[in-house]
Amino acid sequence: GDHRDLHLSIRRQRQMCIRDRNYIVAIKDKLGIVLTNSGIERFSPELNQNVLKEKGCSSSLNTKKTKDPSKVNLIANVLKPGYRLQIKENEFIFLKNAEVQVYELEN
Repeated sequence: GDHRDLHLSIRRQRQMCIRDRNYIVAIKDKLGIVLTNSGIERFSPELNQNVLKEKGCSSSLNTKKTKDPSKVNLIANVLKPGYRLQIKENEFIFLKNAEVQVYELEN
């Protein structure tokens, strides 16, 4: 008897997990709508731009090695998008920096 009860409770837990996941996705969607309506937007910096010149970027400690010296400090990947609030045409307040992976010269 115990064995089947265990299986049932595992199956019930799995169903709850799926339900929770759907719930979380729904919240994220709603949050996205709320953010957009308040002028907050997600952004991803352009690849191959110099991270030092791009606003709202934080370099991850995890870099991408390159043999090309001209690629050093350029954005290789966007790991997590950032969030910014537009105040004027080309003016933003950065609420959360985008996390980027930059190129580093191989030794």
